[in-house]
Amino acid sequence: MLWNQPLLFGWFMERVCVQVKSNNVQAVIKEINGSQAVVELEDKSTLTVQHGEVTMVPPRENDQVLVIGGANVGVEGELVCIDGTDAIVKESNENFMIVDFVHLAKIDASGILEAFMRTFHTGNYDNTFDEALSSDQGVAFTTRATQASYNKPDNWRERNRIGLDKVKAQLQTCIDSMTHDTSFCLSLKHNDVDEYIIGNEEHIVWHEQILDRSWDEVKAAIDRRKKEIVGIQIKNVEMKKERLAALYAIFLNGSVNNSSTRFDFDNANLCGEGIIYLSNMVEVSLKLWCFSLRHNRIDSMESARCLSRSLCSHTRVNQLDLSHCNLGSGPEILMVILQSDVKHININNNNIDSLGAIKIAEYLEDDPPIEKIFLDHNRLNDDDAVLISQALKRNTNLKKLSLYTNSLTSIGVKSLITCCFNSSSLNALSESNHTLRGMNIFHEESNNNYLTPSIGMLQGCINKLLKLDKTQKILLAMKDKDSLIQYLANVPIDLIPEVLAFPLLRYANECQHKHLNIVYSTMQWWNLPLLYSYHNCVKSDAKRKRND
Repeated sequence: MLWNQPLLFGWFMERVCVQVKSNNVQAVIKEINGSQAVVELEDKSTLTVQHGEVTMVPPRENDQVLVIGGANVGVEGELVCIDGTDAIVKESNENFMIVDFVHLAKIDASGILEAFMRTFHTGNYDNTFDEALSSDQGVAFTTRATQASYNKPDNWRERNRIGLDKVKAQLQTCIDSMTHDTSFCLSLKHNDVDEYIIGNEEHIVWHEQILDRSWDEVKAAIDRRKKEIVGIQIKNVEMKKERLAALYAIFLNGSVNNSSTRFDFDNANLCGEGIIYLSNMVEVSLKLWCFSLRHNRIDSMESARCLSRSLCSHTRVNQLDLSHCNLGSGPEILMVILQSDVKHININNNNIDSLGAIKIAEYLEDDPPIEKIFLDHNRLNDDDAVLISQALKRNTNLKKLSLYTNSLTSIGVKSLITCCFNSSSLNALSESNHTLRGMNIFHEESNNNYLTPSIGMLQGCINKLLKLDKTQKILLAMKDKDSLIQYLANVPIDLIPEVLAFPLLRYANECQHKHLNIVYSTMQWWNLPLLYSYHNCVKSDAKRKRND
């Protein structure tokens, strides 16, 4: 299919880039009225055209595109590569997909972001925000998921037999690998998925004495062969504190060359002394960089302090996963864990509420070295979002914040966005947070709601906004004439020419003419007497406030 042949006019929609057939001028569709459209030309002038008077502009690599046909219709993304009739598109959630090239329409990426930033402060998106947020139903799952692994069912012994046989076989595999290989990984996994009960099998293998002999054989093999251990992966298998103490002793006495790069102890029924022994193992594992304790309990201040101390003293660990550890029940424990200063920390599904949010905000406000924090599936509300947004104004290190499925509404969302793009004045915009590069608020299921495209573009707009640096945000704000007159009303007269010239010095040469058009149209609309009237009004208000 050729590009000048319409795909049943499925491309004839707002934001699509088109070319006017009569003069080959490129434009962007701004408004659709039946078979007519209002398009905006490069000089910002508008023109009304029939659908037969324009054709789509073929997208190129790195263009923003919209899928207009096939199974993925409605998805937006960046065109990464064109391979014959196929195209690779990167979505806003960083996923890639392959689509037919003829099913892509180039869209105006800057236009939607400008419109989004102009209108979300006025409340135009409030209903859309609330609709997208309410579609995430999963908060009630938190308590059930956190507590599930702590209680044995009545028939646990019968259900445990299958798992015990699996664990014994895996321990034997570990011994065999020490015989043939120079290195080994201690890997014990049961039900290697995140579901809790599968068929008639128990979701966790509870330790029984029948396993003690197998563990003793593993320890003897380690002492005998002095191999290199490269990691430990325990999933859905109970680890008694005595076994952790034995592993720690092996690490200390040099029976094994400890080259472990990651520890995964997920749903291992660890708490108290078990956490302390594991923390000691972390401290002596100098090559460790990833540590997971999902579905366990850090329920005492002693174990929390021991874990935090071992992580603080470690020079390489930069990923910590403590999801499903019920940290929300102990805000002070949560604060101690945060102070371990691991760069990437996951505390999803922890029942964290406003008491925990206070600790998180206090921690972020001190500008620690943490770069990513995941707070999905907790109980944070709008007041908590406001508190966190205020802390982010003083933070220069955090690069990603994830808040999927919390109790937020449009109030909390706007507070979080405003801390990164406060367009009330040029000074406020300059003092916004410009280091946060990712903020996940709307769940992927909401992003792919093709029935309501406005929901699908929300997270994409936030992602695009946060990729801008300070200068780019100022340039974006200055493209709005209504905001520009308010900004300039607070600027001394003699500095106004410099403010207007600011974008010209930073735009690439091929884009400077676009800004000149903006300045020209602004000056047409905004005459010189109006400038002085606004400026004098602001000065009078300021003088009156001082006198009062």
